[in-house]
Amino acid sequence: MHSYKVSKKIKVVDWHRASGGNVSRTSRHFKIDRKRIREWDPKYKTLKQLNYGKQKRKRKFTNGAPVFSEEVNDALFEGFQRERDAGRAVSNRLLADEALRIAESLNLGNFKASTQYIKRWKQRFAVTMHTATNDSQKAPADCGEAVTVFHSTIATLRARHDYTPFNICNMDQTMVRMDNPATRTNNVAGENSIRIANTGCTRRGFTVALAARASRAKLPAFVVLKEPTGRIPAHAFMAPRIPSKFGTFPNKFCFVSLTAMRFLRKTKAWQEQRVCKA
Repeated sequence: MHSYKVSKKIKVVDWHRASGGNVSRTSRHFKIDRKRIREWDPKYKTLKQLNYGKQKRKRKFTNGAPVFSEEVNDALFEGFQRERDAGRAVSNRLLADEALRIAESLNLGNFKASTQYIKRWKQRFAVTMHTATNDSQKAPADCGEAVTVFHSTIATLRARHDYTPFNICNMDQTMVRMDNPATRTNNVAGENSIRIANTGCTRRGFTVALAARASRAKLPAFVVLKEPTGRIPAHAFMAPRIPSKFGTFPNKFCFVSLTAMRFLRKTKAWQEQRVCKA
């Protein structure tokens, strides 16, 4: 099986896409099997990442030891990419199990997916262990101007309605999941965002909201539980044993909306302030 440099693969895919995506024409132009072109085209983004920095050199299939089977290596990498494209975490153990399964399907009975094999395979394909990251929100271009306008509006409202720091609150909410997804995974080197998917089921989590006043007074935290009907049976509602100082609310959408305002208005401190203002 002939191997190609990553830069060569990128060059072929670039020409293939620029010429209209005709596989046969690209195959004749570069004298490369059409199967290769079909394999490289959907992997274009990964190939660009592999071509970054140290990966510009030809991929090392020897890497200190002879390759047992290039078919196993390539099939394992394709399976690895499918799992990561789906957002699933891939551990070294999963790689070893998948390599054994592929070897058995190819009738390679003397194959052993040892720790050293996985280590060399990861070096050949520039795969390393990463910690999952969250997709950070990028501030818009007019963020500074918007903040200035917001501060000006707050100052105007305070002067008009005689608001005090006690009347101004800030709230933050975070989703706490109970399906306990993995926090580390193997991933191709060069990616900034490492995503690990969870079950996506909102009932397997709850929202915790923390609020504080501008006067530095903290409000009681409260928990929002997902329930389509908006009502949770008493036996299920009491099962989590949430501390009494936490407020708890069933909510259809499992995020803080009008529920937050109702909660703030029901707090003892808010009621006392309204009495004093009256």
